[in-house]
Amino acid sequence: MLKEISVKKTELSLKDMVTAVAIGVGAFVGTVLVKKFFSRADPPIIISDGSLSVYSGNDWNSPSNHVHALRPKGPWLHPNAPVGTVEFVYDGTTVDLTPGAGEALDVTILYGASEPTSDTIHVTTNPAHHNLRISADAGLFDGSFFSRELDEEGHILSVSAPGKGPYVPTTPGSELDIYFT
Repeated sequence: MLKEISVKKTELSLKDMVTAVAIGVGAFVGTVLVKKFFSRADPPIIISDGSLSVYSGNDWNSPSNHVHALRPKGPWLHPNAPVGTVEFVYDGTTVDLTPGAGEALDVTILYGASEPTSDTIHVTTNPAHHNLRISADAGLFDGSFFSRELDEEGHILSVSAPGKGPYVPTTPGSELDIYFT
């Protein structure tokens, strides 16, 4: 005699599927946020031309609008870490602007539409390569991404550091990458 075996049917409701997708998305987003929170942004500072937006992967110590100077935070796990490599990328070329041991970082960026109407941006540290500071001779940094407030669209006209440069880009899109160690 054959025994009857009941077959249990599993039905998924729309609510179950939405819940499963929400849990999966939440786990993914949570993982990305935790990874970003504990990792170093590399590079933590990018200064790029166009509207000369100044981006920090590690946020800012001075996150207010209409400021003359910016002080980016260092890496989350090493907030007082010195600046490591400093590179200027332009016209397909990368030059190393990293200062020597015991020398202060002092990068000058001439920025604007043309030299007579240009502004000077300074990127400096002390000799221990701490306390990175980005300041402008004229105008202010504004907005959550710290774009420069200028009357006209500009670009990086030249970049120089003590004993290095000036480097003069001929095409737009130049950027200065500043890494922490």
